[in-house]
Amino acid sequence: MDNRLYWLWLQKCVGYGREYSSILSCFEDIKSLYDASEEERRLSGAFDEQTPKKAKSILASMNKYKLEDFEEILRICDKNEIYVLTEVDEYYPNEFKKIKNPPCVIYARGDVKIILNAPLMSKKCSHMASKPQSFFSRIMFAH
Repeated sequence: MDNRLYWLWLQKCVGYGREYSSILSCFEDIKSLYDASEEERRLSGAFDEQTPKKAKSILASMNKYKLEDFEEILRICDKNEIYVLTEVDEYYPNEFKKIKNPPCVIYARGDVKIILNAPLMSKKCSHMASKPQSFFSRIMFAH
């Protein structure tokens, strides 16, 4: 199974700009989080830092979405030479690792080596930067 599928799943379940590392830290790895039952996830302490409403929402999403739901996104990205980078990837930007709530997944095209040490320019997402998110969301919910 392509490891990127787990990260796309986590991003969808937790949401953009949300703290996911505290959830992930309660499990051996992202696959263990995915494979855990709802009860195992709830009892792990992974959601202690979340409000009850947010924890319930994330747990519901984790039960709702399956890895197969994200295969089309990867297929389109691969076909269009779009990299799907996660925090465990060699070229995930170092600056992202320093911010409080880095994205689980970033999409990049071209020479990804140049973004490895690129400075962060803004914490707010511009209209143009939000277009890939909108594009991929439409693909995912169309199926």
